[in-house]
Amino acid sequence: VVIIIAIAAAVAAGLGLFSAQPQAGGESSAPEASASPSAEPEAKEVEVALEITADDGWSEKAMPAIVHIKGADKANADVDFYHAIMPDADGNRGASSVKLKAGKYTVTFISPIVRDGDDYAVYETGDAKEITVDASGALSVDCAMERVPADKVTDEMLQALEEQIRNAVEKGDESLQGENGEAILDALEPAAESSKPQATKAPEKDDGKAESSRASEADNTQESSAGGSQSGGTGTSGGSNSGGSNSGSSNSGSSNSGSQSGGSSGSTGGGADEPSQPAHVHQWKDHTATREVWVENLVEVPDYEIQQIPVGTTYIFAYDGYTTSDINAAKEHAKELLRAGVPDNYRMETIYEEQQVQVGSHQEDQGWYETETYVDYQYCDCGAIR
Repeated sequence: VVIIIAIAAAVAAGLGLFSAQPQAGGESSAPEASASPSAEPEAKEVEVALEITADDGWSEKAMPAIVHIKGADKANADVDFYHAIMPDADGNRGASSVKLKAGKYTVTFISPIVRDGDDYAVYETGDAKEITVDASGALSVDCAMERVPADKVTDEMLQALEEQIRNAVEKGDESLQGENGEAILDALEPAAESSKPQATKAPEKDDGKAESSRASEADNTQESSAGGSQSGGTGTSGGSNSGGSNSGSSNSGSSNSGSQSGGSSGSTGGGADEPSQPAHVHQWKDHTATREVWVENLVEVPDYEIQQIPVGTTYIFAYDGYTTSDINAAKEHAKELLRAGVPDNYRMETIYEEQQVQVGSHQEDQGWYETETYVDYQYCDCGAIR
């Protein structure tokens, strides 16, 4: 009995140890199995090559061009970043790459602002491109930048580009951070300063306020010439107090200065009262041109050739050489020979005639040219083209 009890205890202990081991599909391995679904495999990233070319002026030391990549699917809607592409040592070409997960994206290219003597050059980069990144292979996106003519580059264009580039540096990847971003912002400063004077001149385009200010300035100058007391008053209204306290001769000179100051102040004040102008938005218009285009007109044309065609038979009698192509005449002549008691045998020869015979056909394009109007490019009144 003792031996049986010991064996039973040993078996029970062995079963307990066995059940404590993690088994595939058993309850003890459930925690590991339940943890695996939450650890989803990382989506594969695909390398997307980016290449930019310029027709002129994008040198090695120039500002980089910038690519804006934005997710266009629900799965990658949070993707929104900028990437800089520097020109290579030979200039007018730059290449780089980014890694993206599979999905659809919108790719927009932003022109650099390039110093060209006392002016600044910008480039037309085209419309945004829709791309689809496939996990099965690499992808390449190209952009050919076309330089905008110098006389078409406006301050509004420079200001709009400046704003885009500053936003890109703020939201850019490592290519636009640190010293790279600082260098771009430093290069922007001269261009930003050059575009400011054009913006301050805009209020002078109103309906005559600047002109009325100049007229007021002329009136004040005439009043100041009439006497010291009037010139002193003019100096006060113009913002110069020195004109009223000086002598008559010097008073006239100082009051002129005061009236000019007042006129200038009036003009500036009139501009300040104007509402701030909204950011410029391109209003694209079609530019048309004409060209000659071929209108196709396919026609089936028969093909002919000259052939020898049988058109009859010649009957030649051996006895007397009688010849005819009329079968009835040949039969009658044969009877005459038989009545005369001579042979009536004859031979036959086929009569051929050259004729033009259709042997097939072919197609010919018997079209014509027509003048067509088309849109060769679009332009905005600010001078931008695309």
